[in-house]
This record gives sequence, structure tokens and C-alpha cells, in this order.
Amino acid sequence: LISILFVGAALPAQAAPVKQGTACAKAGVKAKTGANNYVCTANVTTKKLTWLTTDCITQTAGNVSLVKQLAGYKAQVTTTNTAAQVMLDGASKALVDTYAAATLAESDSYSVGADSTKARLASGRYPDVMVIGRLAAITALNAKVTADGVTIAGWQAKADKLKITMKAAPLSKTDADIALITGSATDRSNTNLTIKNYATYLYAINSLNGTIKSRQDTVARLASIPEKFAATVARLKLTLDRTTNSLTGAKIAQTSMINVYQNELNSTKPILSAICKTGL
Repeated sequence: LISILFVGAALPAQAAPVKQGTACAKAGVKAKTGANNYVCTANVTTKKLTWLTTDCITQTAGNVSLVKQLAGYKAQVTTTNTAAQVMLDGASKALVDTYAAATLAESDSYSVGADSTKARLASGRYPDVMVIGRLAAITALNAKVTADGVTIAGWQAKADKLKITMKAAPLSKTDADIALITGSATDRSNTNLTIKNYATYLYAINSLNGTIKSRQDTVARLASIPEKFAATVARLKLTLDRTTNSLTGAKIAQTSMINVYQNELNSTKPILSAICKTGL
């Protein structure tokens, strides 16, 4: 009897078969029970070392990768849509600002020249003559151009009369040109005075012609304001339409892609549950 007991005590203890979900001691250790291969690894859910089949590990890794891909795609969608929305908001604000500027242009104050009847400013300039409204400014400037034309015609007529009395071809106002005039000693001073007066008229005419050109340019600019605003509005509306349509289309495609990811995840749930079943 003693001999039998001794022999029984010497026999090695039979190790319990490895099953999925049971605790293990060392990561990376492998085992096999029947047809199943196991690895001691951290459980994705509990983070504890657990025996898992290689099929479960592979399927879990694929599932985790798919979840990360979906999260990354959603983050990309958020970034893309946010940028598009910023562009939309910017275009919308620009459109509102353009409408406001166009309205202001019609009722804003405009300078149509200097008021020489008033005292000069500290800068030495005469104060501006201001009118309210773009169309009123155009009307006032055109009236000044017409009046300036009449003034020039009057000056030109006087200059032409002086030209007849001059003993030489019409000259400019420079001293060098005046020195070219010849005449008797008795009429030289009168001749020089005539030339100076003639030169003064020419100078005034040229100067006023420059003013007329400046006023005409201002009229052209004021007249073009509605057209420029209309072009800006059309461009902004086109940007809004294109961006809106693009964003709408992108959201449809994004929703479709997210559904593809989600459906694939949903389809792997029963497979993952079966392969990673505890006790397998």
C-alpha cells in the first residue's frame, strides 16, 4: 500500500486545458487545445492578460482598424466641411457688405469741387462743395464741366483777340518766348503786356482743361459704381452657389461612406462575437 501511494505522488499533475477568456500570466505565450491556437495577450476590453484564439486576435485587430478608419474619416469630414462653411460664411458676409456699400454709394456725400466763396482752410485750400447722393454728384459735376466749357470759350475768345494785336506768332507764357518779340521802343512795354496777358489766358485754359478732365474721370467713376457692384454681387453669388452645391454633394457622399464603414462594422459584430466567445 505504501509503495502504491508513493508512485501515485510522483506522477505529474495534468494541466487544465486552455480556454478563451481565461486569465494567463505572461504575454506572448502560446498554447494549443484541440484545433485552436491561443496566445496570451491583453484583452481589448479589460486590458488584462487573457488567452485568446489567433482567429479572435486577427478579427479584433481588423475591427479596431476599421473603427480607427471610421473615426479618421469623420475627423476629415469635419475639417473639410468646416473649411467649406467658413468659405460660405465669408462669401455671405461679403455679399451683405457689398449690398450695404452699394446702398451707401447712392446716399453718400461727394465732393464736386472747391468753394472759392468761403474762407480758405488752414491748409490753404478752399473747402469742398459737398452734395448728397451719387446721381446728384454726377449731375453737379456735369454742370460744372459745362460751365467750365463756357468759361474756356470766353477765355479763348479774349486770347484770340490779343493774338491779333501781337506782332509775332502766338507764344507761350515763358520769358524766353516773350524775349523773342520785337517792336519799336515806344510800344515794347505794351507788346510785352499783351503777350503776358495772352500767355495767362493760355495757362488758365490749359489748367481748366485739366480740371475738366479730372471731373469727367470722376463722373465716369461714379457712373461705373453700379456696374462694379453688380459684377461683385454676381461673382459672390456664383461662389455661394458653387460652394453650397459642392458642400451639399460632399455631405451626401460623406454620409454614404460613413454608412459603408458602419455597415461593415455591424456585419463584423456577430463574427467577432462568435470567434471571440468566452470558453472557446
